[in-house]
Amino acid sequence: MIYTAENIKAVTEYAHNRGVEIIFEVDVPGHAASWNAGEPEISACEGAYSNINNLALNPTLDETYETLGLILSDIVAATGSTALHLGGDEVVYGCWKKDQEIVDWMAAKGWTDYTQLYQYFVSKAQDIAKNLTSAVNPETSRTIFWEEVFEGRCDIHPDTSIIEVWISADMMSQVTAAGYKVISAPQDHWYLDHSANTWDVMYSYEPTVGLNAT
Repeated sequence: MIYTAENIKAVTEYAHNRGVEIIFEVDVPGHAASWNAGEPEISACEGAYSNINNLALNPTLDETYETLGLILSDIVAATGSTALHLGGDEVVYGCWKKDQEIVDWMAAKGWTDYTQLYQYFVSKAQDIAKNLTSAVNPETSRTIFWEEVFEGRCDIHPDTSIIEVWISADMMSQVTAAGYKVISAPQDHWYLDHSANTWDVMYSYEPTVGLNAT
C-alpha cells in the first residue's frame, strides 16, 4: 500500500481528536528490503539473501542519510510530530559483510567490528531525526529505538531518547538503570502474534516489577 502525506495527516488528526498519539516508525538500517523499490542504490548486499528481512541499508553512503532525512522530513511536515521511531532492530551484519563496497570502506577506516558501523549509522540517523523534531518543539523532541540500539552501546542521549524493550521483559531494569525512559513491549507478554500470550498473561504482567522508585 502507498500512504500519501494527506493520508498520514488525516490519520494523525483522527487519532489526536480521540486522545491518541501516533508515532511513526521508519525502521533502519535493517528490514530495508522495501527501499529497493525506490532507492536500490542505497541498499546493501542486494540479492545476497532469499529472506528479505536480512537486507539492510548501506551506512557508508551520503545518499542513504539524504534519503532518510527526506522521508522523516515528510512525516514531520505532515504530522507536526516531535517523536520519531528509528527502529534499529535485527540488523544482520552478514549483509554488510557480503557487500564489498562496505568491506572496503570499513577497511579504509581501520574498523574491524561491524558494531562500529552500526553505531555510526545510529548516531547519524539520530542527528537527522533530532534536528527535524527539535525544529518543531525542542522541549518535546524525542527519538525512539528498539532495545538492540541500547545493547549495541550506541551513542544515544538519555534526555531525548526512549528505548522500546521487546525481546524480553528482563531488559527493562537495565534500560531504566542506565537513565533511559522506556516503552514496555516485551514479546513474551504483549505480542499479539504469540499464541502463548493469552489475555490473562497480558494482564498479569506488571512492567514496573524489579524497578526502583528512581
